[in-house]
Amino acid sequence: MKTRNLVVIVCLCLLLAGCKQAAVVDAKSPDANAVPTLNPGVVFECEYVRTDGHVDENEYTVVTGIASVEALQAYVEANEDTYQFGDEFEEAVMPFDEAYFEENMLVMVVVEETSSANRHEVTSVVAKGNVVNINIKRTVPNPGTDEMAQWHIIVASDNEYFDHAFNVDIY
Repeated sequence: MKTRNLVVIVCLCLLLAGCKQAAVVDAKSPDANAVPTLNPGVVFECEYVRTDGHVDENEYTVVTGIASVEALQAYVEANEDTYQFGDEFEEAVMPFDEAYFEENMLVMVVVEETSSANRHEVTSVVAKGNVVNINIKRTVPNPGTDEMAQWHIIVASDNEYFDHAFNVDIY
C-alpha cells in the first residue's frame, strides 16, 4: 500500500514538473509596459468604460481594430448616437494621438451584460499565428442588477498585430 502511494506521488510530481505557466501581463500592474518573459504574450493596457446603448442588429461581443486618430474619430462619430460616450470615455481615449498610433493600435471590445453590476478584466492577450486572442474574465456579483449594460473595453497594444484576426473569449 505504501509503495503504491509513493508511486502515485512520484507520478504526480513528474506530471506537474512539466507544466509551464504562460506569460500574462496584467494591465493593472505597475509595469504594464514590461515585455513578457515567455511568449506568446502580448504587452497591453486596458481601459474599461460603461457606455450603455444597444444595437439590435449587433451580435455582442463587437470587436473593432483602430490604427489611427482618423479611425478613432470615425468610430466615435459612427457610434455616438448609439453609445453614451461621456466624459469617462473621452478621458480614456484622449491619450491616443498621432504619435501613439505611429507604433500602436487599439482594439475596441464592446460587451453587453444583463446586469450593470458585472465587471471585466482582460487577463491576457495572446498571439497565435494570425490570430490574437483577447481573454476577458467576467465577474458576476451576487446579487446583480436587472438592468442591461454595455461596456467598451479598450485594449491598447503594439500595432504589429493590427493585420491579425481578433478572437475574444469571455469566461
